[in-house]
Amino acid sequence: MAHMHEELVMDAEQHARAETQHEGLLELIEGTPHGVRERDPRFFRVLVNLSNALKKHLGDSPYATRIQGERIPMGKRDVIYPDAVVIEDSDAGRAPRLVIEILSSEVDPAELRRRAAAAKRIPSLVEFASIDIERRTIAIHHRGSSGDWLPVSDPAASNFELLSVGLRAPTATLFEGLDRPEPRLTLKEFLDWDADEETRYEFIGGRIVAMTAPVLGHVRVSMNLSLAIGLHLRGTTCRCYMANAQLTSTKSGDKFLPDLAVACRKGPDGKQKGLTDALMIVEVQSPSTRRVDRSAKLWAYRTLPSLKEYVLIEFQKRRIDLHRRETGNHWSLHRYEGEASLELKSVDLIVPADEIYFDVAGVDDEGAHQDDL
Repeated sequence: MAHMHEELVMDAEQHARAETQHEGLLELIEGTPHGVRERDPRFFRVLVNLSNALKKHLGDSPYATRIQGERIPMGKRDVIYPDAVVIEDSDAGRAPRLVIEILSSEVDPAELRRRAAAAKRIPSLVEFASIDIERRTIAIHHRGSSGDWLPVSDPAASNFELLSVGLRAPTATLFEGLDRPEPRLTLKEFLDWDADEETRYEFIGGRIVAMTAPVLGHVRVSMNLSLAIGLHLRGTTCRCYMANAQLTSTKSGDKFLPDLAVACRKGPDGKQKGLTDALMIVEVQSPSTRRVDRSAKLWAYRTLPSLKEYVLIEFQKRRIDLHRRETGNHWSLHRYEGEASLELKSVDLIVPADEIYFDVAGVDDEGAHQDDL
């Protein structure tokens, strides 16, 4: 469901429900839902270059910079996710002041124009900029006193100036690193950028992925399994970690925030920044994450020498897929459905299905619970 039918018209409430079933970001523009295309690693290098320049310049000011994943609702028929947005925090609330969009080969110019028009309808917005990766230019527009948007920059200039936040910098800084043989961000570059971000992000294949709030069924399954594993491991050198525990793979160059991970180590936990040696990983499935969990993450997790099992749990129906590393680095697939208990050989534990799905609505019960969302 990467792109939804153009004739479908929604309001913001319907859009919020549709987002939970959509893979990737889903915008709403004049009542019509639009899937945001997946971007290539070059896009994220430019995005991080831009974000670093803004964060360094803004410092402790009342402005906050957000990249993809910041949901901007505007009335009943518009919800957008700008590539980058600078928000002013004040007693009156959070007001977007500057929006920046990035044009790359994956984005149709018509899509960018549509998103730009939606952004310019934000009442508090005073400046809009578009960065063209192929031409290596930036074009800037200001909202005039009459409400009209006027060009205020020379796209080919060697410097750019964002008047809304008082930033002036060489245009070339936006494109640093693009001429490398491998232009994607390194894991270290991502972690350095991510260290002071408020939003939680994963880094997969050179792409930055914002983590969205899970629905309660997802949370409950995670808690149920975490409780069972945690109690079983108490008194051993192994521990169960939930979603805030960072997991990095130096081999694949990725960073993850899995729903659950088990790792074994001596001594208590303290100031360690994350895990690199997971014994078992669990991801609770949702429509928006299923493809990535079963493809990019599956491949990356298998590069972890310590990993013995990768568990994928459906929370809307009783189905669990478990990938297990066998002798000779061969991986086998085991499926548990209905009342079948989950066998976790990596931690020598069998968990009954009723324990995993305790207090979780089944797929047939979901309709009865829609009013609670």
